Amino acid sequence: GLRVWFDATEIDDFASITRAVTEGLAKSKALLAYYSKTYPLRRACQWELTAAFLAAQTEGNPRRRVLIINPEKGADHIHPIELRDAKFLNAPNNDGEMQQLVQAIVKHVGELSGPLADIHPLGAPSWYGMTPVGSTRFVGRLKEMWEVHSLLHAGDVAQITGAPAATSGIGQVQGLGGVGKSLLAEEYALHFGAAYPGGVFWLRAYGNDDAKAALGPEEREALRADQMRAMADRIGIDTHGLTAEQLEGALARKIASENKPCLWVVDDVPNRLDGEALRRWFAPHALARTLITTRSREYGSLARGIDLSVLTPDE
Repeated sequence: GLRVWFDATEIDDFASITRAVTEGLAKSKALLAYYSKTYPLRRACQWELTAAFLAAQTEGNPRRRVLIINPEKGADHIHPIELRDAKFLNAPNNDGEMQQLVQAIVKHVGELSGPLADIHPLGAPSWYGMTPVGSTRFVGRLKEMWEVHSLLHAGDVAQITGAPAATSGIGQVQGLGGVGKSLLAEEYALHFGAAYPGGVFWLRAYGNDDAKAALGPEEREALRADQMRAMADRIGIDTHGLTAEQLEGALARKIASENKPCLWVVDDVPNRLDGEALRRWFAPHALARTLITTRSREYGSLARGIDLSVLTPDE
């Protein structure tokens, strides 16, 4: 009783797959994802999931429009975390279970009005601080991108994640030098820009920069203040005569007045910062999710994280 858009039969020979999927989603009320363990590793699957999720998120609750069928025994492979929190359905094992599944989908879709909102999965966000350039060499990391998104939104579904309130909205990417932490953060910000209509704020902490790695605490704090002042100027704050504390307050009020989620990236955090020194780098308002990249393993109590390893042989 449902009309289903299915790529294998709907895309013409030699046609653009991306454009066809975009058009298919734009005509659909929901995306039904058969979310196996390999689903997060397939670029086309992740593209359509990202597009549908971010479009549905503009309505407030992406779980209404993105439906999950899980063929696996566990659910740890399901990202973003909001979809793991949804009451997903298990893959059917017989005709009776298949009929129950179909009826559940029919009932849910029947309660939806109109198709998905505009599909803009790669709409570039407003960017303050470092200008993004991306990389033609960026491959893989699709699963890690969703893990980053889940980290930053774990507090939204604390019953599922057990995320403590103190670290809500804060995540970190750890790993060896050169493994791609900064590039992952940049690509995440570019791919998920639609989730952050308030923009992306990018600060560099120069933890392992050749020229600035030996900075003392006062010098690094001055560097942080200079970057925040430059970003405040960009968004229209009159920074003349403001102290560092007043500047943070002005930024917080500006973010609050815009009332739009934003992303706050702190790249290359050095070793041996105490808790207070690290917190000063965090976003000044809860509407901004804070993502830090670091080689250090010292900050687990202040920010939940993922350990970025080398690329898989396939990637």
